Amino acid sequence: MKVITLANLKGGSGKTTLAAHLATEATKDGAVVMADLDPQASTAHWRAMRSFAAPVLAEISVYQLAGKLPRMANAGCDYTILDTPASLIETVRTAMACSDLIVVPVKPTPVDIRALDRTIDMAKQLRKPFRLVVTQAQPGTKLAHRMADELSKLWPVAPVIIHQRTLYAMAMESGRCASEVDRTSMAASEIAQLWRWLGEELEDLAPAPPAAFAAYRR
Repeated sequence: MKVITLANLKGGSGKTTLAAHLATEATKDGAVVMADLDPQASTAHWRAMRSFAAPVLAEISVYQLAGKLPRMANAGCDYTILDTPASLIETVRTAMACSDLIVVPVKPTPVDIRALDRTIDMAKQLRKPFRLVVTQAQPGTKLAHRMADELSKLWPVAPVIIHQRTLYAMAMESGRCASEVDRTSMAASEIAQLWRWLGEELEDLAPAPPAAFAAYRR
């Protein structure tokens, strides 16, 4: 089982939208479980509106992660995707510690990019691999591509940019994802390309050792 954590200690980066879309896309490749570790419970609310059976939402608190993730793997789960809050540092740290890969959504603005250091420093302290994903980019502009190029000089950045599209919001409001509303849309294509790339990245990563969970048991 691969555990992917969506994390950014600055709010407004689009973690929940990306988590829901990636989890839905991942169901094409295996059994997927999501966990909403954010007290705002936006992912749980999205799942409650959803009429599709997958992905499954597990009711797991941050304190249960270390014990339940190995059980989920033994039960046949292929991917677990964790949606985290922006401000609860220990929650984010625990989720990161249990991850195989940390996905860091970031808006292409100077303010958001300057705020990346805390999230990246935490991932580095835990010796966890991470990938940046530029999100909420304005369609038809080159700014996001320029910023992605600059970020890639410092950190690993996904080659796929997620743009600000009305379809993402419309889908989330009804418990769906972009591909379920319009499978031919640019939004659906972006997510499919991003998941395909992340899947390739995951194949090259060693699984998180069980020992990594032990220090975060409660």
